[in-house]
Amino acid sequence: MSLDLETPQSVASDALAGGRGARGRRVPQLIADQLRALIQEGKCGPGERLASERRLVAQYGVSRPTAREALRILEARGLIEIRAGGHGGAFVRRIDVDTAVKKIHQLLAVSSLTTSDLAEVCGALEAAIMPVVCAHATEDEVAALSEMCARHERAAAEGRAGAGDGLLFHASLPAMTHNQVLETLVRALWMQRAEAAGGASPAPRADYCSPAGHQAVVAAIERADVSEAIRLIINCTRRYDTTETPAFGIDTRSETVQNMA
Repeated sequence: MSLDLETPQSVASDALAGGRGARGRRVPQLIADQLRALIQEGKCGPGERLASERRLVAQYGVSRPTAREALRILEARGLIEIRAGGHGGAFVRRIDVDTAVKKIHQLLAVSSLTTSDLAEVCGALEAAIMPVVCAHATEDEVAALSEMCARHERAAAEGRAGAGDGLLFHASLPAMTHNQVLETLVRALWMQRAEAAGGASPAPRADYCSPAGHQAVVAAIERADVSEAIRLIINCTRRYDTTETPAFGIDTRSETVQNMA
């Protein structure tokens, strides 16, 4: 399916008038803004093909390079993917949680956020999602998380705890909200926080941030005890501060950290 547009005379007129439109925006940007609005309004859904460059040229009254640049703007924003070949064209991207996490993490990686900023936000968000987790976590999810904690506890007792075990626990909680926005934000922040903590020595083990401590969080979730879940998770996330790494430690080169994205 290809999206057809009515000819937007304002854009065509702007193009003929000198290449800039409202508020001094260039014509490719104006076209990209209109196409973006159609995508965000759901008029062109994931997997659907936008009008071809040739169709955009005819509909907008612009040159082919201008139409191509408008599509490149949308591609750079991650809204579409441009495929080559006989069945190619510009297609609206399907944005899943993993893709969104990667993009947010990339933005955070080049920002000036401090580790204390990340610690504060991670702690607040993880506490904030506990009521949602308690309300929406399924029996299977709780059982799987409990088994994960049990594996980590056995590994720790045998002196073979994985560098990413603690991180894996925290990365698993957001999915239990069944809310893609919450899952995307919390996972991206924890991934960035993991990288910020890289290279430090593991902190001494604490009862509230250990496999047993994580198991207590799971038990509170299973009982739907929101206040206890919040109390436990706040104590746990405080171990991830600017001077200490988690009881498990974090190796940012580990497969666990890389897979969070």
